[in-house]
Order: sequence, then structure tokens, then C-alpha cells
Amino acid sequence: MSLLGSCWANRVDPVAYLTDVIIALPVTPSGEIDSLLPHNWMKRHPESLLPPIK
Repeated sequence: MSLLGSCWANRVDPVAYLTDVIIALPVTPSGEIDSLLPHNWMKRHPESLLPPIK
């Protein structure tokens, strides 16, 4: 699955996610890269969750 597909599957705003990850990626230690995956990222950024699809 692509990063954008993972964003939609986890109801994460893809623009907010990609903006934050592009900034965070260069300073994130290699052992913590998985914290930048959408399903982990959304736990730290609940304000970026999309509303449920009706």
C-alpha cells in the first residue's frame, strides 16, 4: 500500500501528514522511522484525523 493509501485507510489528512514527515524525516533516527508511518503518526497528531466517511 502507498503512503497516501495508508493515510486514507487510517483517516489521516495526507497534506498534514506529508508536510510533517518531510520536515521530520531528516532528523529522525533510523531506529525510529516506523514512528513516521501513518498508523503511528496519527497517535501523536489526533488533530489531523479526517472525519469518518458516511
